[in-house]
Amino acid sequence: MSCFRAALGGIVLLCAMSVPSAQSTRQVWVRVADRNGAAVKALSADQFTVIEDGVSFPTIKAEPMQWPTRLTVLVDNGLKSSEYLLNLRNGVRGLFSEVAGTVETSLLTLAPQPRWIVRPTTDRGQLEKGIGLITPDGGTGRFFEGLLEAVDRAAKDKVNFFPLWWSSPARSAP
Repeated sequence: MSCFRAALGGIVLLCAMSVPSAQSTRQVWVRVADRNGAAVKALSADQFTVIEDGVSFPTIKAEPMQWPTRLTVLVDNGLKSSEYLLNLRNGVRGLFSEVAGTVETSLLTLAPQPRWIVRPTTDRGQLEKGIGLITPDGGTGRFFEGLLEAVDRAAKDKVNFFPLWWSSPARSAP
């Protein structure tokens, strides 16, 4: 899961990216940790390499960010979710084992309507208990309503943070 950890945020990189018609810049958020998981903060732009489609681009600026990362997991528990419930729970459990305790995490199911299973927390016990509360529902998952619910909750906080949303993939009927 080191790729996931790298995407969590901690340093903002400003990179020069070539596009066919012009040159532009892009921001990339990364979290750099030592072997013990402690954040490495004293890094400069020349210590990063950004590669896209096999092409290396120069990093213009690197600056530390002190914003917390918050993760909201939206789970499609509708229609045929009973067929893959064990795998779904194990996948969410694996994700939470990587972030719990360090990232404020919440869990939202989508069927028959968005429902908070776990409100924002860093408590591993609450997250584990919430995984057990994911149950199948015969209704259709309401992804956009769930996303709106998560965004509304984030907007009410009125603090700077790195928003992350992860949604379980919807299964199509055979």
